[in-house]
Amino acid sequence: MFCPHCGTKNLEGAKFCASCGKPLSTGDTVPNNSGTAPGSAGAYSPSSAYYNLGGWLAVIAYGMLIAVILIVIGAVMGGFALLKYARYMGIGLFLLGLFDIAIYIPVVYFCLKMFRMIKEKDYMFLRFYEMTMLTLGGIHIVLMVIGAAFGFLSPGEHFKSLLEAVIIFAIWLTYFKNSVRVRTYFGGEKYLEHSIVFNLIKQYRH
Repeated sequence: MFCPHCGTKNLEGAKFCASCGKPLSTGDTVPNNSGTAPGSAGAYSPSSAYYNLGGWLAVIAYGMLIAVILIVIGAVMGGFALLKYARYMGIGLFLLGLFDIAIYIPVVYFCLKMFRMIKEKDYMFLRFYEMTMLTLGGIHIVLMVIGAAFGFLSPGEHFKSLLEAVIIFAIWLTYFKNSVRVRTYFGGEKYLEHSIVFNLIKQYRH
């Protein structure tokens, strides 16, 4: 049973939250800070601030949309630049530029899908995020190996990008695991049960 006010997991049958001390609904009408009833046993109250999209979770979700807008603007500006310089540099530059723009299409897809999954309270959002980040990490490692082997790519730049991605990945995972808002918003810890990383950690500890 999760507290409808703070999201803390409590023992089944408990009447009060072990963390915030507020009453856990057992089907009876229990007033909360807004004067409305939380609802049925173990359910999250729609009147709880954490039930709605807000805080850092909202920053992450809406940040995805901002990223899409910036990517699209950059692609359009890049397209105009390509049309301008392709007349002087040849069709090869134009095709290379189109390929460079096209690689951002999966990034746009990722951002839009993550936003939709968070907005719709899809508990599989964390697994999708992990799969995407692990895939991108693998691509960076392959590019670093190719760059070191053939010398036409900069392994240092890819290592820097990979390190930045790992740091952001770790920060986001820490937030998703420990945030009361995330736990309350998604209605429990089901999203953690489908996590690739946290399941690996759990298996390692056992």
